[in-house]
Order: sequence, then C-alpha cells, then structure tokens
Amino acid sequence: LYGIEVNQKQGHCAKTDAILKYFIKYYGTRKVLVVVDDDTLLSVRGLMSVLESYDVSQPLYIGERYGYAHRATGRRGYDYITMGGGLVLSTQAILMRNKCLRCVCPYPDTPDDMQLGLWMKYLRIPAYHENGFHQSEPNNYHQAALSHYPSVSFHRFQRSPMTGEIDPEKTANVFRTYLEESDKEQGVYSGQDYHISRRQGEETKRTTARRAKAKDEEHGKDEL
Repeated sequence: LYGIEVNQKQGHCAKTDAILKYFIKYYGTRKVLVVVDDDTLLSVRGLMSVLESYDVSQPLYIGERYGYAHRATGRRGYDYITMGGGLVLSTQAILMRNKCLRCVCPYPDTPDDMQLGLWMKYLRIPAYHENGFHQSEPNNYHQAALSHYPSVSFHRFQRSPMTGEIDPEKTANVFRTYLEESDKEQGVYSGQDYHISRRQGEETKRTTARRAKAKDEEHGKDEL
C-alpha cells in the first residue's frame, strides 16, 4: 500500500486504512464491517442483536466509546471506539472515510482506533457507545454491569499466572460464561450483509426500545 509496510508492531493505522479500502473493493455490497483484534472473543449473534436496533444504511460507528482531550474548560477533543473490544462501521461510513482527503494516517504506526475517531469527527459521524463491547477482560468490569448488559465481546485471552502463556481452558470458560448464551439465544445467523475482519498480529439480547431510548438521550446531550 503506497510502498508502505502495513504490518506494524504497534499502532496499526496503515493496516486499518488498508482494511477499509480492501473492504470497499471486495466486499462493498455488504452493509457492515466489523473489525476486531485476533485475541478478541466475540459473540456473533450478540453482535447481530445490537445491529438490529440500527439503520445500517446510515453512517454508523459503534463499539465501546472512549474520549480523548476533552477539557473541563469546555474545550472538546473527540470520541473514539476502542479497537480491542471490536468496532462496527457501516459501509456508508467507510465510503465517506475513503473519500475524505483529510482522513490519512500521520504515520503507519499511529494508533488506529484514535485516528479513526478523529476521522469520524471530521465527517461528523458520532461514536455510538454499546455497553456489550469490552476493551478488557471480564475481571476488569463490575459484575453488576456485566449481568445487566448482555456481552458482545471481550479483549485478550486468559493467561496462566505461572507461565504467562495463553490458557485455552480459562479463555474458553470466559466465552462459555459471558458470550455463549448470547450465541445460543439469537438463533440462526446469516452473514450475507456483514463482514468481520480480524487484525492479525495483536494479542444479547437487549431490547430495541432500551437501546433506542439511550441513543435518543445521548443525541439530546450532544445537541445541548
């Protein structure tokens, strides 16, 4: 890509830029792209349940939202979706990004999730926060929150405290405990409209009414 090696040890902006262009070229008829790390645990049917409450023909940018450079003085930075927990981009949002002359990587290893948030700010596409996406492991979240919002994803595999190596059984147990029931509950999944891309090299049912209400309240705050 432009003579640049897209595989970087950190940051991954060039890689994500390449993914977005590759998606439009080869999967442009799909409605949604989901980007996750290669150590992200994901409930596909939980994800599908989340998407049911959105109009995927519109520009969408969804996941666990963080903020950067917001100031108490009123100066506004920007919001971004953390990549480890996975993010959803609609095809319309990607098309807008790919046509944006300002939306380029400062460096190949610029942090991709933060840079993507800045691009979305340029395009006036809001970052929609969904509580089911998780940037970290379950033990870093309050259990009351995990029980209230059906989980869609968790980031990082479980490791042995003795060796530091990945523990497959503990990792599988996280999936069984927090994500497997979401998969069982959602029934048959058809992926004709969706594409999931895992970034190589890095280690739900909620009612539509509740989510729609939360989004309406969020839009009201943004307008204020």
